[in-house]
This record gives sequence, C-alpha cells and structure tokens, in this order.
Amino acid sequence: RVDNVEGELGELVQLGIGHDGCGSTDGWFVESVLVRRSNDENAWRFFEVNGWIKASVLARSPAQMHVPVADKDPLWLLGLAERLQADGPGGIAVYQITIATGHGHGCGTTAQVSCELVGELASSGEELLESGDRDFQSGRVTDFQLPSRRLGPLASIRLWHDGAGFSPSWFLKWVHVTVMGDQEAQWKAVCQRWLSDSAGTEVVL
Repeated sequence: RVDNVEGELGELVQLGIGHDGCGSTDGWFVESVLVRRSNDENAWRFFEVNGWIKASVLARSPAQMHVPVADKDPLWLLGLAERLQADGPGGIAVYQITIATGHGHGCGTTAQVSCELVGELASSGEELLESGDRDFQSGRVTDFQLPSRRLGPLASIRLWHDGAGFSPSWFLKWVHVTVMGDQEAQWKAVCQRWLSDSAGTEVVL
C-alpha cells in the first residue's frame, strides 16, 4: 500500500505505526515500512518492524509500535525501492498453498499448522492454515488460499505446528505454492520428514 503525508518533517529518526484495534481480528504483522520524500527520489528511509501489532484482547484499544530508522546502505534502499515500484503499489496476490501429508498410521496430526512465505520483496507473515475438518490427516492433500501483498520470487517456505492434541507428530511430504492467475509463478519443495517434539516441530524449505 502507498500513502501520502503532506508537510515538512525534517530528518526522519523514528516511525510510529498502529491501528485502531477494531474488527474481529486485530492482529497485524508488519514487516517493514519504506518512506520516500516525494520531491527527492534519493531520500529513502527504511523502517524494519518484523513484528505483530495487536490491541488489548479485553478492550479494543489502539495498538502502536515505534521503530527507529534501520541502518541500511543507500544502494540497498534504492534497489528495494525499484523492486517495489516494479511490483506495483498495493499489489495483492492470492497464494495457493498445497500441502501433502504422508500415508500410513500416525502420519497425520491433531496439532494446528501454521505457515510463512518469505519472498525477495516481503514476507506473508505467520498464517494459521485452516480450510476444514482434519486438514492434515494421513494421506490428505489440502489446498489453502493466502491473500498477501506480492512477495516476489519465493526464497523460503516455513511450516510448523503447535504440538497440540493427542497425536501432534506430523509427516510432511511436500508443499506446492502457486500464485492464482499466474501459471508461471509456482514453487514446489519436498520435505519427507517428521515434524515432532523429538525431530523438531518446524521446517524451513
């Protein structure tokens, strides 16, 4: 998303960002904010957040976070800005995540599974994967839709579970990610391993 702010602020040293806490889901994961002076194409400031901004659970009060300017090389900032502009301001895509659970006794999981897509331009943030009942039972291949800003070429796919339920161990076969409406934008990662307390409940592919 791109917004304009009028007025002379001088040298930026800190950014305050937040939301009003309204709605049924008030959690918001902010990866980064890029600020540019409209009359100076070289005046970029990068704010690295990488955190959730959440309001109070009991009272829907505003939630805020203050972050300092990140120490980034000017050439790095310029390259990031060019990639964001090429991607288009406010560009939104729907990522389809297809996950295959292993066959056999005990391969499915009763735990809740979450995912994060990390691209060259941005991260999707942490997302709980839910589409229906028993999404990750043995032998199941399940599709999930994740709306997100465009991430650019995927660098990694992170999956993990919370270890909940009577049988949390999970055998993950593979993950396939596509951008809906773009047949050329797809990535497949083979896992073929257990996600469990003994082997580790998280994997990065």
